[in-house]
Amino acid sequence: MRMGRSEHNPLTLAWESALCLHRRGWWSYALHLCHDPDDAEDLLHDALTSILERNILPDEVAPGYVYRVMRNARISRGRREKTRRAHAPRLAPHSERCTTPDVRGFDVALASLTDDQREVITLKHAGGLTLEQIALATGRPLGTVAGQHRRAIESLRTALMNREESEV
Repeated sequence: MRMGRSEHNPLTLAWESALCLHRRGWWSYALHLCHDPDDAEDLLHDALTSILERNILPDEVAPGYVYRVMRNARISRGRREKTRRAHAPRLAPHSERCTTPDVRGFDVALASLTDDQREVITLKHAGGLTLEQIALATGRPLGTVAGQHRRAIESLRTALMNREESEV
């Protein structure tokens, strides 16, 4: 039997509410993983659909659960795509799309980070997760995540300070 409108399904209502609260963080992380807005939208949709099919309420899972489901889905997609093409297409860097010098400078600094560091920064600052939640979502030890976050912040600080000095 097919469910009607979402108002009649408490599970769907709960996830719609969670989506309203966490949309920005989930979207930022999906975009970080895919580098393409269309693929990011598909990834987020697939992750939420997968969770809904398991009949799990948002308050029954850890805050990093959706991030982990997206990450695992992206890894699985990557394995499938690897046989079709050597490298996934990448979205043009923000530095080519933004006109504000401050934003371009930050995007250049962000692009200089390793993928793992950029993932931790995205989850922490766009997703609002704690380091413990990031460790759970990525499957990495807490000490590794904390070190990646610290090194990423130091790299960003250095890159931005060097940029400011070169502009003076």
